[in-house]
Amino acid sequence: MGRLGCLSYVNVLPIYQGILHGAVSWSGELVCAPPQTLNRKLLEGEIHIGPVSSIEFARHQGDLVLVPPFCIASTGDVSSVTLCSRVPLGDIRSVAVPGTSATSIALLKILLSDNGLLFEAYDPGSVSDGALERADAVLRIGDPALREAALQEGYSYDLGGLWQERIGAPMVYCLWAAHRDFLEKAPEQAGEMKGILEASHYWGKSHMGEVIASASRRLGLNRQAMERYFRGLTYTLAPEIAEGLLRFFSEAASLGLCPDVRDLSPGDPHHCAV
Repeated sequence: MGRLGCLSYVNVLPIYQGILHGAVSWSGELVCAPPQTLNRKLLEGEIHIGPVSSIEFARHQGDLVLVPPFCIASTGDVSSVTLCSRVPLGDIRSVAVPGTSATSIALLKILLSDNGLLFEAYDPGSVSDGALERADAVLRIGDPALREAALQEGYSYDLGGLWQERIGAPMVYCLWAAHRDFLEKAPEQAGEMKGILEASHYWGKSHMGEVIASASRRLGLNRQAMERYFRGLTYTLAPEIAEGLLRFFSEAASLGLCPDVRDLSPGDPHHCAV
């Protein structure tokens, strides 16, 4: 039986709502978890295909194979990867970070590479948990960031928006990948699982009203907020988006955050699953 990974955030609903709604049949197991948990499960073979933090894909190219065209990228401010600060951006010296997202932390290190940052891990609960009392800023990601966007005081910086301003391309937070061992042992099953994801994504794109309504119910936010959120996301790794991702990998590699990644073309047999 196949095991598909699924992020436990609303940002994946356009891809997975068809499965979750029952419109697309999936008889395997759907494993929903935060990014870091899915990263580990994919690398350990506990799931066969699923989302992986972009930076973790770069760090484990030998073990993972890209499953195009799926990705999660922001085309500007989306409020789900946000730096909430007591001081202006250039004055930040310490950041409280959650243990749930590797890519967001790597992006933060790139954007503030000149600040000489100190990082402190915190439990990703509420911003009011005292993190801002111990650090200049706190990094918020995923659904908690969306829920608390209107409650944040002081300075607020959307990391995807800052990246867009920096290079003029979207920020790719997440890719879909298969473990290389699974792909070599079960290529037909991998192809079938990719087909399930494609069908579910097609359903989601065709029923965005239902996707938005589901996200609104889960987060307790109004429909307009969810419409704005999903308008700022894209889910297909088009060539121009892939170029921005390679730029991210290049800057991350220059800081020693990952090895070099030089090619993401769909035709590359070292990176393309099916």
